[in-house]
Amino acid sequence: PVGIGESATGDQDSYNPVVAATPDGHVYIVYQSDAEDLSGRQVRFNWSSDFGQTWQPADQLLGTVGYDVVNFWSQSATQAPGPKIAVAPGGKVWIAWADGYEILLTRSSDGGLTLVTEAVDQSATDFSGAPNLCAQGDQLILSWEAWDGSPDDSWTIWAAVSDDGGVSFEPRVDLRPGQ
Repeated sequence: PVGIGESATGDQDSYNPVVAATPDGHVYIVYQSDAEDLSGRQVRFNWSSDFGQTWQPADQLLGTVGYDVVNFWSQSATQAPGPKIAVAPGGKVWIAWADGYEILLTRSSDGGLTLVTEAVDQSATDFSGAPNLCAQGDQLILSWEAWDGSPDDSWTIWAAVSDDGGVSFEPRVDLRPGQ
């Protein structure tokens, strides 16, 4: 096995790893790990350019999800929804994740050297989570679940499309209208 990141084996609990690769040997991983100060679960990213033989010496921290949010999404904190990743040739990387209130997209056009994170869920409600995404070229489709703001506490599935690699998104669409 090959270690990833700066933490010693067994030093921190880690959850929900997701891996994606491109044919040229770039491998990307995003996962969650308990913060050292136990303030929440961190969303971490790392990459390899040699089919996973070696990794960057330090993970990139994308953000932290509070434990109140982790426990809200699951009876077992180890089963709370984790981040998702999509990649495309030319160093394009997209990571969808949620902090419990917003859906966030971290994107890179240079193989993970530089990362930009922005909120994309376009909602005025309090809770959003369980994002998923797919990519083809510069087109991204991002979906997530969120409270619909109704008094009966209903949840729905939303989606938004980007034609410019995640820089901007069309208005979100309710995939379950009238439900």
